[in-house]
Amino acid sequence: MNQPVGPTILLRFLLDNYAAIQLEECPMAPDQRIEDSEYEGYKLISATVQDTLELRWWLKSFGDEAIVLDPPELFEHFREVAENLHTNYSTE
Repeated sequence: MNQPVGPTILLRFLLDNYAAIQLEECPMAPDQRIEDSEYEGYKLISATVQDTLELRWWLKSFGDEAIVLDPPELFEHFREVAENLHTNYSTE
């Protein structure tokens, strides 16, 4: 089954240093960049990719080791996911 292709986006996210090794060995796009970030223990990753469900599932697989920064719509999606997880797992 073919997955619909989403729009092309410039994805920017922080990724745990250890997890970033995976992207050094297997880049997600030809223009991928991995840079040091101002956040200790994280690399800044940027790449031009298609915004697909597969991309979102892949990013979610990193759990709290990934922090989506851009594009704003994807940031908002992950903020809502985090809020829902907090509500689902709250012990209050």
